[in-house]
Amino acid sequence: MRFSKYLIPLALTIAVVVSLTLSVVLWTNPANYRTNKQTAQSPTSQQMVKPRGYVYSPVQAIHTNADGSQVILVNKLVNTVTEIKKTMKNYKDPHIKTLSKNSKVDYFRIANQTDSIMLNYSDTVSMKMVNHIVHNRFKKLPNYKINRIVLPTNNSTKLYLLADKNFTVYEIDIKKHSLKSLNNVLKMDMRTQPASFKLLRSCPRSMIFDILLCKKRV
Repeated sequence: MRFSKYLIPLALTIAVVVSLTLSVVLWTNPANYRTNKQTAQSPTSQQMVKPRGYVYSPVQAIHTNADGSQVILVNKLVNTVTEIKKTMKNYKDPHIKTLSKNSKVDYFRIANQTDSIMLNYSDTVSMKMVNHIVHNRFKKLPNYKINRIVLPTNNSTKLYLLADKNFTVYEIDIKKHSLKSLNNVLKMDMRTQPASFKLLRSCPRSMIFDILLCKKRV
């Protein structure tokens, strides 16, 4: 009974001593506390910071076959767009020119050309953003605004950039390179969705970005 009488005061005394000790440590070395706190929060902060190339990456890949039919490429195991981007690192000696402007015919001729893959952005991006994909190979090219990239799967010296505004087509000539890795992406286990790329007549003519993907009824 005598021991239990002193138990509560003893516990309170220990608690006060521990509290004062921690207070002294924080007062004398606050920087260490902040560092530890920041270190504990760093994994979350790092997850929130994403590379610019990731944020402004194309969101969709469409393959136009040799017969002109088109499909959206989807892979269950990997990101198809990411796999295509990995093949776009070795473009050498790029030269750009305006192939056509204000011509729907030329625009859709390039967009829907056979044996090609078209990468679509969700919105207009600058050439600087495209440059992130190609590992800075296009740094000397004009900073045009574009919406789509067309990669021929049977021509290793050209690729095309499409701007929905004014139906502009830019052609980029590059040094010949291997297309093996690009065509290997098409050999992956794909779940394809039939589609067609065209201008919807039902949309108001005053809107520029009415170029949409229309799923075909199967």
